[in-house]
Amino acid sequence: MMGDKMNKSAPLEKYSASLLDGKNRNHYVSYARGFLDYADGLDKEAVVNYMAKLRRKGRSPGTVSFTFGVIRRLFVVNGIEWPFRRGEAPQISERDEHRPALGPELLRIMVGAAIAGKLNEDEATFLALATTYGLRRAEMLELKPADLDFQAKAIFVSTVKHGRQRYHLMPPEIGPYLEAHDFNKQYSLTGM
Repeated sequence: MMGDKMNKSAPLEKYSASLLDGKNRNHYVSYARGFLDYADGLDKEAVVNYMAKLRRKGRSPGTVSFTFGVIRRLFVVNGIEWPFRRGEAPQISERDEHRPALGPELLRIMVGAAIAGKLNEDEATFLALATTYGLRRAEMLELKPADLDFQAKAIFVSTVKHGRQRYHLMPPEIGPYLEAHDFNKQYSLTGM
């Protein structure tokens, strides 16, 4: 059992210290804090009940699974035995994942606005990246000038959800948007 909030700060601090410095660090810590604020103890029952709470609140299966992973690392870095066996993590069925895509007509309008110069430079660049590569906001934030090779017409994408990091070909249609953009400019995940 954990007791008061003072006892919960030490596991959170140790978890936070185990993470690499970066833009996503606070994001991970917020998930661990949410669990610790809910839990009366660091045991299997607390984890199961918290996962059930997230599902009742309508959190997506992907979010539930991500949270489970954060909690697992919270246990491990604090030297607390992980009470689950391999294969007991929340499973995500393809049918569970519902990510409505923008309709083709809306995409045509948005791309048309970019081509007509009606979007600012940032909007046009991020639209090009999102529609061409399906990049997440955090993946667009991670792009640096060294990730773009205009000679080879390739872009290197570092994934944020354990996907394969790799070079992708750069279609000539989006090259001008990427070349005009300052990839040293800082953005927040919320602002993105």
